Order: sequence, then structure tokens, then C-alpha cells
Amino acid sequence: MSGKEIKMAKLMQDGKVVIVALDHGAQFGPIPGLENFKKTIEQLQEADGILLNPGMVEKSKDFFKKRNSPFMIIRVTWTSSYCFPWNYNKAFTTQVISVKDAVKLGADAIVAW
Repeated sequence: MSGKEIKMAKLMQDGKVVIVALDHGAQFGPIPGLENFKKTIEQLQEADGILLNPGMVEKSKDFFKKRNSPFMIIRVTWTSSYCFPWNYNKAFTTQVISVKDAVKLGADAIVAW
């Protein structure tokens, strides 16, 4: 069994997965009700995974150190394809962190797009 298969088996133990995306602030800025990152993340202990931008990891280390914490999923790319609030209609995507560095930060999984 590969490391990927082991991680996916842990994440999908009962076949139902709840992953909460908190990475959207990179495209949209603070969203009403989610301005306080630490308060928001502390309410997500029951989630199976939480999707973060690399810069959010430092502010959430204590949360993810806990036993049975959700999977830390780090987005390794940034895209302008969701910059609708600024009427920007060109789509560019770039890698912002390597997979190796995301794993060093503690990622259990990564997202790239």
C-alpha cells in the first residue's frame, strides 16, 4: 500500500468526507463571518479535512497538533480564475509552494489547480 493509499484510507474511513475550504480568502479577501481565522478554525474540529493556503499554516499549527485533528490540506497553487469581484476575466494559475515544502509544513494532502 502506498503512502497516498494510506492517507486516503484514513480520510475516507466511512465513505463520507467533510472538507471545509478556508483557502478562498486568497481570491476574495475576508468573507463576512470568517474574518477571525483562529475562531473559525477552532469550530471545525469535527471536519475530516480543512483546505488552507500555505500562509494560514503558521496561524493554525496548534489546532493541527491536536490528536485526531482534521487533515491539513494545503493548496499549492493560486489562480486568478476566481477574481470575479474585480471584473478580472483572465485566468492564470501558478504554483506558490512546492509539494515538498507543503509536506514540510505538515500537509496531509495537497490541492493543485
